[in-house]
Amino acid sequence: MYKRMILSLIGIVPLAALLFAGSGDVFEDLSFDEALDKSAQTRQDVLVKFDAKWCHYCRTMDVKTFNNAGVEQELADYISIKVDIDTPEGRELARQFRVRGTPHVAVINADRQVIYNRPGYQGPEDLLKALAALE
Repeated sequence: MYKRMILSLIGIVPLAALLFAGSGDVFEDLSFDEALDKSAQTRQDVLVKFDAKWCHYCRTMDVKTFNNAGVEQELADYISIKVDIDTPEGRELARQFRVRGTPHVAVINADRQVIYNRPGYQGPEDLLKALAALE
């Protein structure tokens, strides 16, 4: 009986993970300027995640926040990009947005105004709350 229950749970846990996880593919392969141009055409806001390959909390946000089905659904209305702060373009953008560390999330509206600019790790609930406040 106990063994059967354990085997059932082993099957349920991966299924639950699949149901509540998203695809994790919310970021478009666009430069910052390309994202702004697309925003001007579509009137969608641009979400920028300032990132670094060596950043532990950036990877944690990728897995826990941007792989969340609710976040993915909300970001379907955004043009989402990553900016690597270790590249020349990324360093310049980080300076413009006053990024002091990663991760850092900013949202720019279609009129090119910064409407959200927050440093640090944000879990899915925190990001969803912040994005809802922008509407």
